[in-house]
Amino acid sequence: PPPASAAAPSASAGAAAASEMASELALAEAAAAMPTPEEVPAGCLLHMLLSLLLQQPPTSLYLLGLASCVHKWVQASAPAEQRLVASHP
Repeated sequence: PPPASAAAPSASAGAAAASEMASELALAEAAAAMPTPEEVPAGCLLHMLLSLLLQQPPTSLYLLGLASCVHKWVQASAPAEQRLVASHP
């Protein structure tokens, strides 16, 4: 018979897989509860940054700074905010 320690990795691998599935389910539920881009208030900071960015002429001194702010925000944002940026005209 195999030693008792041989069964332990199998049990811990099963627990890790169950934990990963629960984590993915929680992420999916959280994403479903997030607002759509249409539901994001027009006065929110991200919306204001996007509006300012799009109003800048190509020679603006603020263009790079605003673009950098939006870029960093998108990198760390939730899917709803990423959709807002992607759908912004």
